[in-house]
Amino acid sequence: MSRPLRIEFPGAYYHVMNRGLEYRSIFQSDDDREMFLDLLADVSSRWGARILCYCLMKNHYHLCIQTSAIPLSRVMRHVDGVYTQRFNRRHKRDGPLFRGRYRAIIIEEDAYLQAVARYIHRNPVKEGLVQHPERYGWSSLRYYMNDRGSPGWLDTGMLLGYFDGDRRKLLMFMREEEGSEIRAFYAAGRVAPILGSEPFRLRIRSGTYAGRKAVEREISERRYLAPGLEECVRAVGRAFGVDPASIAISRRGVSNLPRQIAMYVCREAGGHLHREIARYLKAGSYSTVTSVCTMMKTRLEHDRALQKRIRGITEGLMGGNGQRAT
Repeated sequence: MSRPLRIEFPGAYYHVMNRGLEYRSIFQSDDDREMFLDLLADVSSRWGARILCYCLMKNHYHLCIQTSAIPLSRVMRHVDGVYTQRFNRRHKRDGPLFRGRYRAIIIEEDAYLQAVARYIHRNPVKEGLVQHPERYGWSSLRYYMNDRGSPGWLDTGMLLGYFDGDRRKLLMFMREEEGSEIRAFYAAGRVAPILGSEPFRLRIRSGTYAGRKAVEREISERRYLAPGLEECVRAVGRAFGVDPASIAISRRGVSNLPRQIAMYVCREAGGHLHREIARYLKAGSYSTVTSVCTMMKTRLEHDRALQKRIRGITEGLMGGNGQRAT
C-alpha cells in the first residue's frame, strides 16, 4: 500500500479508492449502494466536494473527486466512517469494514483526468462483469450517456466538455483500453500518489501548485459556507469596479475578463456545477464554462497579478462571507 497522501489544497483532483477488509464485500445489496451514493450527495451539498465519476464494485469502490475548501481527509472520513456505521447497523455486525485508510492519487487535469475516468468506468469490464462499461448499473457512466435521472450532485459537465458535449465521442473513448502509461502506473505494486506530467509532479512535490502553497492542514468546515452564484458575481464586480449585470452579458468577439473570472470563481469558490454557471451567466453551454475554467487555470500558472486578484476575491468570499473581496 502506498504512503497515505497528505497533500491537500482547494481545487485538487483525486482518484480515491478503498477496499473491504480481507477483500470482503462492502456492498451486499443495492440498498447498500444507494446508501453509499447518498453519502456522496451529502458531502457534495455540505462541503462542495465535486463528484466527477464513481464505480461501486462488490468489495471496493472508485471515486474521482475535486475538493473545495474542505480537505479530502475530512470528506472521506465522513464517507467511510458514516457508511461503516450504517452498514454495520443494517447488517447487525460490528468492527471495521474497510482495510484501512482510503488510498488517494492526486491527478493532473485534462488528459490525465480523462484517463482516470476511463480507468474507473472500465473496472467492471476488467472484472468480467460486462462487455461494455456503459452496461454496468453502478457506475456514473450511464449518466454520461443519458442524463435522465442523473443525480444533481454528479458533475458530468467537465468530462463531457473535453469531448465538446458529444456523448458518442466520450463513449468511444471509455470503451478503449487504457494507454500503456496508465496501465503501468496502476499495475505497479505500490501506486504512486501523483499522476501527471513531470512538471506537474515536480510542482506537487515542491509544495507549490497553481502559484500557491499546497496546504496539509484541515480547514474547519464550520468556517466554510459555499457562496451562491449571485454572491460570487457581485464579488467579482466589486473587485473590478463594474456592474455585476455587465458580467452576465456575452458579446461575440469582445473579451470580458470579469465574466471569465466570475465563471472561474463560481466554480472554484462556490463549487457550482458548470451547467448551473452557464445558465446563470447565459453562457449557452456548460462546455463554454469548462473551456473558460480550464483556460483560467492555465493562465494563473503564469500570471502572478491575476493570481493575487482572484485570491483576494475567493478569500473574501470564503473567509468574510463576500465582504472582503478586493
